[in-house]
Amino acid sequence: MTEEKKRTDNESAGSQVAPEAAVSALENLERVPEELRDRLEALLSKEKAHEAEADLMNTLYKRFVVRFDRHLGQGWGSVSAALSAHPDKLAILQKLEDAGGKPDLLMVEGNEFVFADLSEQSPSNHRNLTYRQAVEQAKAMGVELMDETQYRHLQRVMGGYLGCYDTNTWVWLKTPQNILNTGYALFGRRNPDGVFVNKTEIGTHFDFNGWRGVLRVKKV
Repeated sequence: MTEEKKRTDNESAGSQVAPEAAVSALENLERVPEELRDRLEALLSKEKAHEAEADLMNTLYKRFVVRFDRHLGQGWGSVSAALSAHPDKLAILQKLEDAGGKPDLLMVEGNEFVFADLSEQSPSNHRNLTYRQAVEQAKAMGVELMDETQYRHLQRVMGGYLGCYDTNTWVWLKTPQNILNTGYALFGRRNPDGVFVNKTEIGTHFDFNGWRGVLRVKKV
């Protein structure tokens, strides 16, 4: 056998991993101390969380740019700085995103940025609920229901002159206690004639009624 043939055979043999070696490697992996394995899993989980945050920030940035002329002179730098300083708020926005709410900056109130669900129709996961159920679901996600002032801003400013929100759905609105005491709650929708806000019984629920969440994030 020539030297070249021997070398080729040896390289071919070296490139193959024997079944016994593969089993041994797996057994060694299983022998990694539990504490070290937990640390590795924590690092991987943290890395995935950072990637998810980066993806969400990029999504929020794109939405911000699309509606830049409606953000009343707010710059993305100050918005992103506030979100970065409050990772717990960013996690809540991720919940709204996962629910199909397409959150974006709605308005600024004092020293706070107000984010909200800006999907064209109320998020499908937020529908067919009574007023009380809507409040509880929002609370569980770390947000509040949109109030009447915010809703009218959504329709008139964010939606433009014609508006483009809740043309096929309507949403519960945060309602003052004196109205709730009568057994009624506020709701809003978009009619051909404009924004419509009225009252209905708090136990009302239909497939097309839902809610929009709002989240306040302090400026830094």
